[in-house]
Amino acid sequence: MTRTSSWDLGGPLSDGPSLLDLARTPKPSLPPEPCPGASGRGDRAAPRLVATVARLVSSSPPSRDLLAVLDRQLRRIRWDVQEHRLKALFRHRALRPDRLRALARWLLRHSTHADAVRLGIQLLGLVGTEDDGDLEVLTTLGTLDAFSLQAVPALERCSREAWRALFEVARRSEGWARATAVGRLEGATDPEIKEWLVRDSCTGDVLDGYLALTAARTGDLAGFLSREVLDASALDGASRLVEALTDLDGPGASLGSYPEAVTALEALLRHCRTGGVSLRRLSTLLSVDAFLDSCRPVDPWTDPRVPHVRAEVKALVTGPGARRLVLDGLGSDEERVFRRAAWAARRTGVRAHSALLARVERTPLDSGFWYLLVDGCPADDISGVVAAAERLLPLAELRTGPSTDVGLGREFGTDQVLDVIVSRLGAHPGHGWNLLATALRNRTTRNRRMALNALGEWPVHAVPAAAVALLETVAEEEPDAELRESTRAQLHRLAPDGHPPPEVEPHPVVPDEVLAAHRTAVVAGLELGEHFRVHGPVAGWDTEARAVGAELQRACEAAGNALDRAVRDTGPRESRAGRRALGRTLARAAEGVADAWRASRLDGSRGGTAG
Repeated sequence: MTRTSSWDLGGPLSDGPSLLDLARTPKPSLPPEPCPGASGRGDRAAPRLVATVARLVSSSPPSRDLLAVLDRQLRRIRWDVQEHRLKALFRHRALRPDRLRALARWLLRHSTHADAVRLGIQLLGLVGTEDDGDLEVLTTLGTLDAFSLQAVPALERCSREAWRALFEVARRSEGWARATAVGRLEGATDPEIKEWLVRDSCTGDVLDGYLALTAARTGDLAGFLSREVLDASALDGASRLVEALTDLDGPGASLGSYPEAVTALEALLRHCRTGGVSLRRLSTLLSVDAFLDSCRPVDPWTDPRVPHVRAEVKALVTGPGARRLVLDGLGSDEERVFRRAAWAARRTGVRAHSALLARVERTPLDSGFWYLLVDGCPADDISGVVAAAERLLPLAELRTGPSTDVGLGREFGTDQVLDVIVSRLGAHPGHGWNLLATALRNRTTRNRRMALNALGEWPVHAVPAAAVALLETVAEEEPDAELRESTRAQLHRLAPDGHPPPEVEPHPVVPDEVLAAHRTAVVAGLELGEHFRVHGPVAGWDTEARAVGAELQRACEAAGNALDRAVRDTGPRESRAGRRALGRTLARAAEGVADAWRASRLDGSRGGTAG
């Protein structure tokens, strides 16, 4: 389909690739988003931005100067704060749809920063489009985590075949983008979509739990598994979905919210009996076993078939066949197989220490293998783990000196390996001082904090004498005030005569208005959390639960906004230290509010006056 327009915004404002160009590369990697300025939090930010758009789309010819103003405003706002207000304001302005559509297209195709692209998505979703090129752009952006929350709903509204459009995004994406797209496929009836949801929607990603219940219900997991014959690929795909539904370490095990759960488990066990238990399927059965062990009497597992299912699962995961699978996998040269076997060994009690030590010799920068080695490591084995880490990690390169980086992102991969090890050394006094010393001199605040935490768990007699001199240097150079205070506290613990206790900031006097708003916000959050605890994942809520949940969510947002206004208007905000002290005071107050709220519930009260 072609389009014509006499209102042309021209080319990009600056040189360099647009985010859409980057999104179309084989392995998209978008630049990090800058920290928003304070102007993005003001009540006037959204109206000013909408006014600029109104002037821009009313001008003939379009003003490039206004376009530059809009670009600057978008770089200063906080999108997460202003998104819904912008949408409401645009809906109440009578602006020409054709020009808003042209502006949206320009923003999507030429913008070099994320919030400008998000505004383009929002405008296109509001005015609609039937242009195939626009739909392709929304699909491309929808596959990226940075834009999926805006692009997927916009694509659903604009596309003539919404299910197919959402399906295209889902199968082309991963992570948050896939979870967002699959969530919108609830209720799809297309056989191809239903088949894909069970076979291929779960990839083993940690985010599978967010989409698993929708995939099971819409794809009819129980019906899929009840087929007489399934090929290995289909059974493994369904197994991944069952594992996501029962993953206690994920965002929330949701098998209890799936009405056909017991039927699905029975069918899965039948296929395991006839087709055999592979290492892949053993991983699923171990997850199911842990899930069933965690079920309480109040959980919805009153089906009379459950005890038999539980007994059969337990027999499969504790039998000699499971042990042979794990041992064979630990001897595999294939990394994927070895990794799965190592996790299964953790759950089945098979000792994998020697195999893991050999594996980190080959791949010393794989944090997953180090985690399996050091987390819960027996005291008899920790010396070997520490010696391997000191030999294999580039400790000299990790002693970079302090910075304010938290340590997120691929460029911090080696730092994150150090984090995995150091964060667990508190349980092993006297072991790994060289690693702790390296972490104390590392560039990431996370590593320095983990090292201080571990050191704080060691008794004084287990800390080497060299620690005092190093901590003195660290305290002088530390750019983070909280970590500097923690370092001085450690110095006082280790050498109290030479290091007085660090000065503690006085608690700020918190105005009554702030405390009242804070109590309301805390209780609103507790009520919403209780609703989630009672009803489980959102996808399983009935109409009444959804209505109550929506009302509780609105109450949370309103309470949060009221607290922000109270802090802004009356709270201590003269300095960064004052804001930190206020935050600590409110955090302590929240504990008291939560205790009072729980007590009121035990007394039969559901009111919001706790605290």
